Amino acid sequence: MSRNNFKYIRILVYCLVLLTIKTRANAQIPDNPFLDSVSVNLSNSQVSVGWSQTNLDNVDGYVVKRKIFDFPGIISGTFNTVAILNTSTPMFYEDNSTIFGVANPSLRSESYRVVSYKIVENDTIYSNQMSEQHSTILLAQPVWDYCTLQNSLQWTAYDGWGSDIAMYQVFYYTNANPIPLIAGTVTFAENAFNHVVPSAGQKYYYFVVAKDNSGQKSSTSNLVSIETQEVASPDYINADFGTVLNETTCQLQFSAAGNLEYVEFKLLKSDSYLFGFDTIATITPEDDFFIVDEQFDVASLVYFYRLLALNECGQIIDSSNVAHNIRLSVELSPENFGHNILHWNNYKNWRGGIEQFEIFRSVDEGEFASIEVVTDNNLQYTDNVAGFVGQYINNELVKGNFCYYIEAVETDENPYGVSGKSRSNVVCALQDAKFAIPNAFNPYSTIEKNQIFKPLVTFVSAYNFVVYSKWGNVIFNTDNPQIGWDGKAGDGNVVAEGVYLYQLNFVNSHGKSINKSGHVSVLYH
Repeated sequence: MSRNNFKYIRILVYCLVLLTIKTRANAQIPDNPFLDSVSVNLSNSQVSVGWSQTNLDNVDGYVVKRKIFDFPGIISGTFNTVAILNTSTPMFYEDNSTIFGVANPSLRSESYRVVSYKIVENDTIYSNQMSEQHSTILLAQPVWDYCTLQNSLQWTAYDGWGSDIAMYQVFYYTNANPIPLIAGTVTFAENAFNHVVPSAGQKYYYFVVAKDNSGQKSSTSNLVSIETQEVASPDYINADFGTVLNETTCQLQFSAAGNLEYVEFKLLKSDSYLFGFDTIATITPEDDFFIVDEQFDVASLVYFYRLLALNECGQIIDSSNVAHNIRLSVELSPENFGHNILHWNNYKNWRGGIEQFEIFRSVDEGEFASIEVVTDNNLQYTDNVAGFVGQYINNELVKGNFCYYIEAVETDENPYGVSGKSRSNVVCALQDAKFAIPNAFNPYSTIEKNQIFKPLVTFVSAYNFVVYSKWGNVIFNTDNPQIGWDGKAGDGNVVAEGVYLYQLNFVNSHGKSINKSGHVSVLYH
């Protein structure tokens, strides 16, 4: 055999060997693995990577790669090996690697790919391709809106299933109830959810679970939490009282305590106890809770007031009880002379209830003084003023002008330590002046009242009574309606039987001057 033929035979054998080796190698290349999901383990915040693999007989292990960011010597955003698994099963890895820093699925969406490999003799044969990239769901920190009592949640879409995502389920739990509950479900195209919390003032924990259309695969996001602050509200608002200051003015007092920092108050007014309230003023916690309403006739109308507390969202968070004025009226008794009948409305809605109504009276514009305390629910009182007829106060005859007000007093059982007082309007009753004059009397009568000649007058002023003799001489003169003529002349002797002239002058309770003259007979038999 020639040297050239031998050379060709050697080349042919070499090629056949290479072809055999390549054929054997190709036969040993593992199939490409398929990532099923990447998910965050809520118990330790590590990423769990799960995949599937065909023909496990042709796989000796796997290489898990993570996308690395901001690590020295590494191109940011490239996949680098974080774990080599020297077994074909299980097809699962929980990323606790620190080679390129720990994975932080609470800070960013972590991305993974997997490569399978086969060891042939001394060679490591890898699958032709890495798996498709899968990325964890990054759930952002919730935003609490205490106006709507809801947490707003947003997250990144799950990357890895393409259009095969069916839904996202949002779960929550609290320290008081650690069992996760579904807050809501959104479609694959949505990455946000607003959760209206059952109650504020506690910490809420959230995570999101993506599910594929088959229902067999799922991916859990990182866990986030947020403290939900309760809306600032007062401990209480109390309507202390409504009291009348003058004919057109009612003063109101309210008290409030607790968290008032973000509270605004609105004062409401209505002519009905139950409905029809309108806002008449806006009050801040820095304002005085003494409020004056000067726009109505307190003698004719009763108005009701309520104070509402609103948070900075404009929501009503508390309300006071009702305060109002007491309207007092008076009338002369049509049946009994010298009797004034008072009527008033009850004071409603004091939290401590009513202890008493105290009645005050003034006579002829004098100072007011307490005359009676009413403790039952009888909202009227009759004042007998007949005893003032002919009486003097400050050296002046009582004219018959009687004025009143009442004061309602709350009991000491108010839970907030407030004891309210409400004063009514002032009303006046003018007793009519009346008079009658006898036409005869007997100084020696056995009946005492017939022994004196005296006009019978009530509630008059500027009184003057004069008796004249037959010749026009004054024989009796008095300015006191309680003093009458006993039939004697100025010398102390009883006058003779006969007819005598008198003159009576006074001003009645309505301010009209009355002048009356006539004759009286003195009789001795």
